[in-house]
Amino acid sequence: MTISAPWRHSWFHSVVALALWASTVGLAGCSGPASALRGGVADILMEEATNGLLIRLVGAGGNRESVSVIRSPRNWLLVTINDADVDLSRIRTLKPAGRVTKVDITLFETAVQVGFRFSEPISSFEIVEDRPRNDLLVSVFLGSQ
Repeated sequence: MTISAPWRHSWFHSVVALALWASTVGLAGCSGPASALRGGVADILMEEATNGLLIRLVGAGGNRESVSVIRSPRNWLLVTINDADVDLSRIRTLKPAGRVTKVDITLFETAVQVGFRFSEPISSFEIVEDRPRNDLLVSVFLGSQ
């Protein structure tokens, strides 16, 4: 795992900055400027599946507009949580496992971005709400489908 400073420049961080900008101006699936998460994000959990991975944003349910997800080259999936009350001590413990080969966390002034690098190409992804548990789920489908 790598904790990156916002001023460190690389291709990855340029993509991150572009995604953050796009989500705050309403270009990345948001309906407008990101609003604060009511409950925040208490944890991020990863669950392996036969055809991919399920990423659970614990406590982020009901706030779909505050989370953006983009697929980038080299098998990266970038999950940006805008204006969130995030438990960084929990998120910093994310470790690569299974088909996740690297986890990269970038802290911004108003957002946290978690990048997941996969051992296989990402064929698609979907964001859904788990309302009974008040979580957001990012389903990541890997390989050729």
